[in-house]
Amino acid sequence: MTVGTRLTQRSRKLCYKNPLAKKAGGIENEDMKNYFVKAEWDCEASVWYVADTNVPGLCTEAATAEELFAKLDVMVPEMLALNCNEHQRVPFDLIAHRSSNHNHCH
Repeated sequence: MTVGTRLTQRSRKLCYKNPLAKKAGGIENEDMKNYFVKAEWDCEASVWYVADTNVPGLCTEAATAEELFAKLDVMVPEMLALNCNEHQRVPFDLIAHRSSNHNHCH
């Protein structure tokens, strides 16, 4: 990829913040670990998939970013309970990236 191409590419980023990330009254809970899930679009399979995360064992995909977030809302606590002995509801951030450069799918 040349610099010129990189500068003209457009990308779309979606970021969902879990409302449980704050305590009552809107005060940040600094004792909780910050979990994240980075998702990317697979143009050949037409799905969003988990590309990177600090949640052990997490691997999934969905047709839309909204569907992925709904799946993660169930799966993140399950994976943390299984792999980290974490049995309470924990907040996580979903960061999704999709490039508008469709040439790399052909």
